[in-house]
Amino acid sequence: MFLKKSKFYLIVLTFSAFFFGALANAQSFSGAWVGEGEALGHLQDRDCSEIFFILNETADEFEIVTAGYICGMLQAEYPSSSFQKKDGDLYYRGRKVGFYSSSHLALEVPEEYYRLDLKLLESGQLRSTERWDDGQSYLQVVGDLEFVAF
Repeated sequence: MFLKKSKFYLIVLTFSAFFFGALANAQSFSGAWVGEGEALGHLQDRDCSEIFFILNETADEFEIVTAGYICGMLQAEYPSSSFQKKDGDLYYRGRKVGFYSSSHLALEVPEEYYRLDLKLLESGQLRSTERWDDGQSYLQVVGDLEFVAF
């Protein structure tokens, strides 16, 4: 009898964690996000078979645990980066580099010609737009990503 009750409680606990976790994520960037998209460039456009982000957001910090994309032979993976949150702005090593709200986050590093926009859509997807533009050449990687896990 104990085994049956334990199994039942385990199922209820697992379902509750999944259900309440999904509700909590409705207004959070935290979690693993995966999808497809396209890379638009000054020389050639190409499909992206995978764009991914693992993000962690707390009251004081926003972290890109890892991120990357596979767009044919064009591939990249980014290391972990943490940003401090303060009054709607994002800071990296004490320098303001972007802003955030409950559904939109933007990072910009002008000297590296880089901008990242992340938007939580009403559909539950995360729209990712990364752009590098030095005025002579550009690359923009865009995708709508699905939430897959915490």
